[in-house]
Amino acid sequence: MTAISEFSLRQNFRKEKPNHPYFRDKVTISGTPYHIAAWLGEVTRGANAGSRYLSIQFQNEVDPNDKTTVSIWQKQNRKQPSDAHFCVDESFRGQQCSFSAWIIESGGSHELKVSITPPGKELSQEALSAQKRIQDFLKLAATQESESFPPSIAGAGDARDNEPNNIPF
Repeated sequence: MTAISEFSLRQNFRKEKPNHPYFRDKVTISGTPYHIAAWLGEVTRGANAGSRYLSIQFQNEVDPNDKTTVSIWQKQNRKQPSDAHFCVDESFRGQQCSFSAWIIESGGSHELKVSITPPGKELSQEALSAQKRIQDFLKLAATQESESFPPSIAGAGDARDNEPNNIPF
């Protein structure tokens, strides 16, 4: 099934306060430009205490008052490494959608990969295969890293330097 949108958010290296997002970037979805930010969270009370989730805020770049937040719950029974870390069926822009998200290691930092598909539809075999190839590559690359380049925030200067400056989060 064709995704409505697939995008990646870069790790936020400008995070200075607890309320700053873990991931952020600018993304165009169905022709509309958005500032997107994502936070990792954990339920602290009630029957779901300890459950993890991902909160993603979509802010329309043209109309900053137009904001939508989607909470995506951690998938509890992942069967394969290529299965999404987080998933939920949720309304987005008046349309029912399925959200899937993966946190992927990327050159000493992390990216959040997000796929939005029509409801009840899984990712295509090709999309799942691509996820597995990416994970296999990252595992291989991790075993070949030089000791002179440790995977740390300090070693990720390029990612930090290329971050957009005008995202309002």
